[in-house]
Amino acid sequence: DCFSTISFSGLFRLDNLLKSHSKTLVSEVVLCFQLSGINLLGIWYLGIAEGWGIPLKSSTYTSANLTVRRVPYTESMRSAVPHLKAADPVLAGIIEQVGPYRPRHATPDFENLARSIAYQQLHGKAAATIFGRLLSACDACLKPETVLKLSIEQMRACGLSKQKLSYIRDLAEKTISGDVNFAQLPSMDDEDVIEHLTRVKGIGRWSAQMFLMFALKRPDVMPTVDLGINMAIKRAYRKRKVPKPAQILKIAEPWRPYRSVACWYLWRSMDVKTQED
Repeated sequence: DCFSTISFSGLFRLDNLLKSHSKTLVSEVVLCFQLSGINLLGIWYLGIAEGWGIPLKSSTYTSANLTVRRVPYTESMRSAVPHLKAADPVLAGIIEQVGPYRPRHATPDFENLARSIAYQQLHGKAAATIFGRLLSACDACLKPETVLKLSIEQMRACGLSKQKLSYIRDLAEKTISGDVNFAQLPSMDDEDVIEHLTRVKGIGRWSAQMFLMFALKRPDVMPTVDLGINMAIKRAYRKRKVPKPAQILKIAEPWRPYRSVACWYLWRSMDVKTQED
């Protein structure tokens, strides 16, 4: 879907709308402001990477200027935090410091994977500007077809490097050919999703794992090469050196089947000041 501008008066009406819904659902909202073609909201991954938005899960309410998406709070995720607190006293302390589990998720589609490519190795503001220009060039609706209609020169003018634009074009081509099929991803297991997505140039195992966690909402993903996770474990578990993948997997074993949730808390723990800091 493409999002249009929402007025601030609409925010008050939206707040009242959400309060009127059933308490059995957790309502999450994506508010995508468009200013000169730049998508200003849609931040994910705790500021480490940005621009994913909120996933469509159960139903959608749409008007000319507003989209509300409701995400069920499943029974399985209700069990995640109690399990982690009981399984690991160190992680239990982190959970107490950080507070409620409130991840931001993304729609598992072409636009969000293209966004992840554009954001690679860039600071948030610079990446948002570049991706906003790309959205604008595609009339604010990023699809494989609209990407491939752009010339190399037009994509370079957005600020994309030759390497990144080649990755995004490869994703577009593979999506059109069916080599990458986003509709099939929800039914695949984690390793099959990783194999499927890493067919695309510029998408490695880490990027595929982020897609699993924040787009497909898989609860038990463990990205052992993630620098933020590694540094958080080093600090929380008082390691002299950054732990190696095998050590991380051993520490994370009690967290199963909610390692994705544990990772979210570890990322957030790096924002929490401790007495040692």
